[in-house]
Amino acid sequence: MKKKSIALLLMCILFLAILPVCAQKYIVVTFGGDCTLGSEDQLWDRENSFISVVNAQGFEYPFKNLVDLFSKDDLTIVNLEGTFHDSKNGKLKKAFNFRAPSDFAKILPLSKIEAVTLGNNHIFDYGEKGFSSTIKALDAVGTAWFANCRYENRGYLYEKDGVKIGFVGFYIGDWRKQPSLIRDTIDELKLQGANALVGIMHGGAEYSSFHDSNQEKMAEWLILNGVSLVIGHHPHVVQGVAVNADSSIVYSLGNLSFGGNSRIRKQAGDALLAQVKFSFDDSSNYIGHQVRLIPIHPSSTGDKTNNFQPALADLLNAQRILAGVQKDTDFILPPYEENIGCTLPFVPVAVD
Repeated sequence: MKKKSIALLLMCILFLAILPVCAQKYIVVTFGGDCTLGSEDQLWDRENSFISVVNAQGFEYPFKNLVDLFSKDDLTIVNLEGTFHDSKNGKLKKAFNFRAPSDFAKILPLSKIEAVTLGNNHIFDYGEKGFSSTIKALDAVGTAWFANCRYENRGYLYEKDGVKIGFVGFYIGDWRKQPSLIRDTIDELKLQGANALVGIMHGGAEYSSFHDSNQEKMAEWLILNGVSLVIGHHPHVVQGVAVNADSSIVYSLGNLSFGGNSRIRKQAGDALLAQVKFSFDDSSNYIGHQVRLIPIHPSSTGDKTNNFQPALADLLNAQRILAGVQKDTDFILPPYEENIGCTLPFVPVAVD
């Protein structure tokens, strides 16, 4: 991605000056990374497994440290990387298969997480039976879901005060096979009146601190199809951010509550939340957005033990995490503000 031009910077400054006058409506969305709210089958009975810990501590446990933040936005969306499935039926032969009882879906509404993307590689762990069981469990607790995958092509439309934001989510393998289906979903969201669009992509090299060309291609494709914000995950570590014309890209948020591992890899001990404020004029026309990066840890233990309970990073660790983001970012990040985050410049809609 090219560096932001001086012209774009000047445009941002201009919009920041007039924003309080022209913006009448806002929608604040918090995005979290990879969530595995389950364990591998053979680990269910172990005392330190996600299943055992949640059974002992309660469904509110995993997001206890973040629920206050999630409750103050309009919408919280995470990547649900695993299944809610009460049997092993449909289990595929693969390296890792993640599963939790269907009632573990209650974790999401109790944590003020209103929607999930299922566009990832672990929603397939138990085949179509596991997928069907998962969406049934989500529907039962009132959690919205969306995905473009081998079993479903479904977007999500969020509405507030007459303003609508559309969301699509997909795994890189599905995007490569049938991008037209994702484009159809985007077009359908536009027909439904989406004022702004968000694309959530799942791909990239695992445990790499730098985004790759495949992530760039997916992001560019989404932007060409009208998306204003791209959120990425799958590498399990934080990566950089970029601005492409009037669209923002967050390449990888890293992990959130990740029940797949009882130990934290050194590279995966840091993560981000991305909280985005979408702005609209009094006629509901989308006029731009602003991204705030919030450094977190997937585990609050402070060591390699994973307690599956993500927590906000303190000042020194937050600065260190953002230094890692900076290494994969072409422009200078604004300084971190304690208890607020790293607030990127406002990105306005391009003026024709």
